[in-house]
Amino acid sequence: MEEQPFVFYIGGKELKSTDTIAYLHNRELAEFPSEIKCLTNLQHLNLDFNQITILPPEINFLTNLKTLSLSWNQLTYLPKEIGKLSSLTDLDLRANHLSILPPEIGNLEGLERLILFYNPWESKWGTLLNEKTQLDQFR
Repeated sequence: MEEQPFVFYIGGKELKSTDTIAYLHNRELAEFPSEIKCLTNLQHLNLDFNQITILPPEINFLTNLKTLSLSWNQLTYLPKEIGKLSSLTDLDLRANHLSILPPEIGNLEGLERLILFYNPWESKWGTLLNEKTQLDQFR
């Protein structure tokens, strides 16, 4: 007999532990939902247009994640664990409050697209990042 998936609700949306896609944009979430770490099959996660201020270190549990979209939130920093998302190809961080990126972001060897527009960068390099969207342009 096949095991039934665990079901929970985030921002009024039903999610199952077997889901590979989670669209939780514009759900008025003030924090990163802790239940998401249970979605180990997740490949695409969209949390755009919320009020999330902190991305927890547990983000590294999402080892199958290919696309992570956190645009238009209130993030001020990224945890170093972001560098452990080895399957990540697309990372959208536009319109947050990021002024610096952790060095571990360089561990994302499969990352093809990094979107950083509309963040208050502290350095000239950050200003350059604001103007580019393709990581290949920096290699």
